[in-house]
Amino acid sequence: MSRFPSEDYKSRPVAVLGAGVLGRRIAASWIAAGWHVRICDPSEETRRDAVTYIKENMSMFLGLTHGTKGTYEILEDLETAVKDAWLVVETVTESLSIKESIFHDLEKHAPEDCIFATNSSSYKSSQLLGQLKNETMQRVLNMHYMMPPQVRSGKSVKARTTTC
Repeated sequence: MSRFPSEDYKSRPVAVLGAGVLGRRIAASWIAAGWHVRICDPSEETRRDAVTYIKENMSMFLGLTHGTKGTYEILEDLETAVKDAWLVVETVTESLSIKESIFHDLEKHAPEDCIFATNSSSYKSSQLLGQLKNETMQRVLNMHYMMPPQVRSGKSVKARTTTC
């Protein structure tokens, strides 16, 4: 098993798989923290919308992090997106079969020291492991993002209260 984190992780990109509402916001957070981010999505329209979102909202993210803006690229091809990433954050649709397939592809194409994270709120990371090797399973985790109040995930957000 490879050492975690790899000695060279600071020079390697973060890959975000899925450029939808959450994926583009997660990518913007990493960009605002100074990282090079590869955003991967099979939909040309979704990729285009992600670029528009990042351009229109980056100043807000930078204001929250007080960081130095990193860089990003937008890709269609998963293999290219993850080839030298130190972290992959999966943000695709909540479909167990799709997520399992992606993690299987990550095992084949990402570096052996890459950490695989899912942003799923529906599935535990253990449910996504399918037939992964034991060494790979040790690098999988849930990384669920909670956006700050300034970063709305929808057009209108109503306050909710719950009681325990």
